[in-house]
Amino acid sequence: MKTLIAYATKRGATRDMAARIAGGLGGADIVDLDGPEAGRVDLSAYGTVVIGASTYAGSLRKSAVTWAKAREAELASKKVALFEIGSAKDALAVETALPGLCAVAVAVAKLGGEIRWKRLSLPERWIIKAIMKTEGDSSTIDDDAVEAFVEAVRKASL
Repeated sequence: MKTLIAYATKRGATRDMAARIAGGLGGADIVDLDGPEAGRVDLSAYGTVVIGASTYAGSLRKSAVTWAKAREAELASKKVALFEIGSAKDALAVETALPGLCAVAVAVAKLGGEIRWKRLSLPERWIIKAIMKTEGDSSTIDDDAVEAFVEAVRKASL
């Protein structure tokens, strides 16, 4: 059966990670959970569903949480993997937002994060500069964690 990667992003890092995961899996359908096609996804065509979202201030992007909760019963019959993108080193927000799916997921991971300075609003820049004591683009993407996540999804999908 096919794999679906459903993602929600604010600044694009999660979209890029969804594409990277799809490439690592040798292909997958990808859907933006903030786009109009999210409500039209027919999960019956998929054996594996990967859900990814960005985190801000310790919270998973709301559109991903809403989409997953609305389909939780249907997702129970799938192999599900969950990932989040965020620069904070705190606990996994997905575990708080989607505990039922995390309990049965084949993989759950925080893959690091990226700050794309030019895409931030002025207040966001002030906050990042004050809290993180930095400015400009930065990345904490953990390539080893990405590869381990992809491998876990691949093995579960066999």
